Amino acid sequence: MLFSVIKAFWAVFTLLYLAQMINSAPCGVTLVTPRKVVERVSRSGWLLVRGNSWEDFRKSLNIRPRQRRGINQRKSRHCNWTDELDENVNRKPRFLHKAVLGCKSCSSFCKPVEFDHKVLVKDCNASLRTHRERMDVWKWETVTLPVAFVYNP
Repeated sequence: MLFSVIKAFWAVFTLLYLAQMINSAPCGVTLVTPRKVVERVSRSGWLLVRGNSWEDFRKSLNIRPRQRRGINQRKSRHCNWTDELDENVNRKPRFLHKAVLGCKSCSSFCKPVEFDHKVLVKDCNASLRTHRERMDVWKWETVTLPVAFVYNP
């Protein structure tokens, strides 16, 4: 009698454990209802984009990809700098121009002129998943990059 009670307990425990495992998502991603997704998005001020929707939108407009230009040598009287592209695949826009100082010895008296760029950055740790689809989370961030250098002794 005692063994049958223990077997029944283990059977119920195992079934409950398996049911919980089936309902949970893999890799620690929590499955949520669409209503909870909308509530969380509106509370956090996020922007949700379906995968590859930017590329599909761009293709629908028939816009050719931008051509990269050569690096231009810029200079002020005492400070030489070049324009380079700062690339981040998890950011929209993906490429931002930045100034890079040309000489190491002039870094003490050439001060950067910085510009704040408002960009969308994909949060790779906060993807949401419903039972039907996966949604990427994009957050507004400010990226500060130097756009020029000025002489400041």
